[in-house]
Amino acid sequence: MELGSFVTPYYPDENAPSENAQSLVDRARLCADAGYDYVEVGDHHVTRGGQFFQNVPTAGRLASVFDHVAMLALLPLYEPLFVAEYLGTLGAYTDRLDLWCAIGGNQDSFDAVGVPMDSRASRFEESLTVIERLLTEEAVTYDGEHFTLDDVSISPRADPRICIGGGAKPAVERAGRRGDAWVAHPTEGHDALNGKIGWFEDAGGGTVIARRDALVLEDAEAARARASELLESGYRGWPEDAEFPIVGDAEDVAAELDRLEALGVDEVVVGAMDHQHASETFEEFARGYDRL
Repeated sequence: MELGSFVTPYYPDENAPSENAQSLVDRARLCADAGYDYVEVGDHHVTRGGQFFQNVPTAGRLASVFDHVAMLALLPLYEPLFVAEYLGTLGAYTDRLDLWCAIGGNQDSFDAVGVPMDSRASRFEESLTVIERLLTEEAVTYDGEHFTLDDVSISPRADPRICIGGGAKPAVERAGRRGDAWVAHPTEGHDALNGKIGWFEDAGGGTVIARRDALVLEDAEAARARASELLESGYRGWPEDAEFPIVGDAEDVAAELDRLEALGVDEVVVGAMDHQHASETFEEFARGYDRL
């Protein structure tokens, strides 16, 4: 099982952007030193009430820390030519590059770029086709419903692993058809994962990546108490009794990773639930991983 880190690019407004950016890089370095295999960078647009460090420049910055970088792009919001060029450049800075991609679901983001949300699925499919062709062919001519290219070339090119996220059956099956990996949402419990891995495999899928939020401390009871406080205060809109975060100490991490591996999960990407305890969470999670 491989272990990835999601060093959240979202920060509150209390600190200057330069301070928050340095914190993000410092956490990535801590994860690299702790033995994480790669870092993943998220994608979000039209941010209110905080700072969100955007995917492409953040992935480029973290390529100086990790030689394996994963970048999420909500493909319906982008011109595929630009995404292919971003990937080509990032591929030159990294040994291994993943394109994590999904259809997105934030209405404000779609409104801001003038893309109808009801076109998400078809735009995703076309965009991925165009990106893959631009990255593998000398020149691309394409005439689709959403995108048109006439003898277009890019350089440099890259060969990223395609990791497709989503939880609905069509999205999971899309990952099996079009992707190298399926990225499961952090709210997928064991029973849901078991069923959806079946959908993914039936559609031809390979690698299963499970995202997990975590709060892991040397003091397991303190971790549970703090996680309960966060959930009771509305953390991510999750129920107060949510069982999908990994909470406790390194032994709890090892036990949960064993369960996930038995279900067929190949990689786990962990994000810290609490900025205040992020460093300790990443370190203790790595200690749990080492006990596998």
